[in-house]
Amino acid sequence: MRVWLVVLIAGCIGVPVIIGVRVLAHDRDAAIDAFARDKLADLNESAQDLGGNLARVGDDLAFAAKIPEHAGSPDVGARELEAVATVKRAYLVIDVQPATGTRLHVAAPGAPESVAAPVIDRLLAAAARSPGELQISAGLSAANDEVAWYRVFARQAPGGAAAAAVVDMRQVVIPPRLLRVGPQRLLVLSAHGV
Repeated sequence: MRVWLVVLIAGCIGVPVIIGVRVLAHDRDAAIDAFARDKLADLNESAQDLGGNLARVGDDLAFAAKIPEHAGSPDVGARELEAVATVKRAYLVIDVQPATGTRLHVAAPGAPESVAAPVIDRLLAAAARSPGELQISAGLSAANDEVAWYRVFARQAPGGAAAAAVVDMRQVVIPPRLLRVGPQRLLVLSAHGV
């Protein structure tokens, strides 16, 4: 009789425990799946933001290249480039080499010009060899930076002016949405593996 009583008590306790463990495991799996979906959605949105930001750099260079032909004078062109650099805080240096005329150059205070000047010239030459293609340098570091956050972007319009900009990539690749995703490493590759 005692054996039956022990079996009955064990059955009454064991069945709810087994059901509870299965329900908790299912809830845990559902919570992990929901968390993974949310993180993946945040990363996809961040990747789309990054792609849009990089595309805008190319569009801004095309716009900057048109400034000298519409400005009327180098002084007006330089002021308009300064306005572009002021609005787009990521652009530390902007150089525009018109098809004919004076090269325009504007720089934000504290811009790493000494590091970037030879790279700008090299990328403007590369852009002249491949009009329409966006040229991107390897990372550049200012003297006090541990990470190479600066890149030079250049593009020449077919048959027109060429423009280059030193871009602070922190402004381009770290949108606020990406910061809330949590700790991770970010690797950005262009279509050509750059």
